[in-house]
Amino acid sequence: MPDEKFHKTIVGELGKLFWELRKGKFAPIEDRFEYEKQMQQLPPVEREVVQELTTFADLSKYFFERNQDLGADIVEAIFQVHRLPIEQRAVRTREINQILMKRIADAGEGSPIRQ
Repeated sequence: MPDEKFHKTIVGELGKLFWELRKGKFAPIEDRFEYEKQMQQLPPVEREVVQELTTFADLSKYFFERNQDLGADIVEAIFQVHRLPIEQRAVRTREINQILMKRIADAGEGSPIRQ
């Protein structure tokens, strides 16, 4: 099935990307004060986008660590975010994050995430 192959390819590539983002200049900022300092230097619209993308990264990590797929719908939705005007990116990413959080809540603590 082409959609399934595409989905697995994207998920694999996202996994590689997250692995690479743990190193170098794109690695997480361990110092909370440094993170906040850098965030405050961004224009408000960009800051909101980065905050929502940070939440998405945290949620993706949660799913990845539990060997759970994000789902083809989420992969496609997040892939399309960069095509939106910057003013709409935070709103759309927040909607995606809410879907993921609902999936976690619906699955319950310790049970596998349902797709």
